[in-house]
Amino acid sequence: MALAEAQRTAQLLHMEDGKQREALDAMANAIVNKILHAPTMELKRQAQAADGSFLAHATRRLFRLEGDGAAGEAATHAPTEDEPGADEPSSGEEQVHK
Repeated sequence: MALAEAQRTAQLLHMEDGKQREALDAMANAIVNKILHAPTMELKRQAQAADGSFLAHATRRLFRLEGDGAAGEAATHAPTEDEPGADEPSSGEEQVHK
């Protein structure tokens, strides 16, 4: 995703392949890595805890990640009326913006 945005920006700025483009790609990757570092480390730390699956489940649900087994349930689970997100369309439904 970051590299696609870097490519789009490079095209807008009429950058040719080369050092500038490599620097832009490296910057995009560095930003993503810095943003994801702390949450990734916390997920790893929580995975060692007795109740660490809660955070992993929440992460899969927030980012709509797919997996197999119990992990896949989070991605495909449709919320009940009393759960957060119940009023949001599921991944198979289209959102209509007015």
